[in-house]
Amino acid sequence: MRIGIVNDSAIAVECLRRILEASNEHEVSWVARSGYEALQCCTEDRPDLILMDIVMPGINGIEATSQIMERCPCPILIVTTSVDSRSGMVLEALRAGAIDVVKTPSFDLDAGGVDAQRLLRKIDNIEKLIGEDDQNRPTMPHSSPPRSPDTHMVTSRGIVVIGSSTGGPQALAEILSFFPVSLSWPLIVVQHDEARHIPPLV
Repeated sequence: MRIGIVNDSAIAVECLRRILEASNEHEVSWVARSGYEALQCCTEDRPDLILMDIVMPGINGIEATSQIMERCPCPILIVTTSVDSRSGMVLEALRAGAIDVVKTPSFDLDAGGVDAQRLLRKIDNIEKLIGEDDQNRPTMPHSSPPRSPDTHMVTSRGIVVIGSSTGGPQALAEILSFFPVSLSWPLIVVQHDEARHIPPLV
């Protein structure tokens, strides 16, 4: 995959670059040091995937994700130094359109190895999700907007069950906005995600 890196830390950029180049499956298309640069780079050369940091000067990763998804949609994986302490910001980025999140790998041999493999697995999963093809660069699928539930068909008993996985928070926000506040049926949401991301989502 052709991958863009958005991070204001030279150390993090170099670490990500080494991991991607060592995989022999991915190449770095460009590097942006801010959200503003990322928007410019993505507009001029849209990659297959963007590795986006959250905390950056000027336009942060959340706003950059939102603007990129609006102007030049591209799969975005949030890569941040601390997923736990920034869970609120991570959720905002997912709502803005990011697909997933992973911890920034370090140069420490042990931790870096584990984190590097986790990063590459995330990238592989996203590659499968978007149906990456060597001959035709994928575009993000656009589904029809969810229809408002037909209240005329509501019976006295029922239950609403929604299941979602990668990219779920954004889709959930859209779908749930169509449900009436007065919905009398029980609503069950199953979100496939790491346990630490669930409390902020709730």
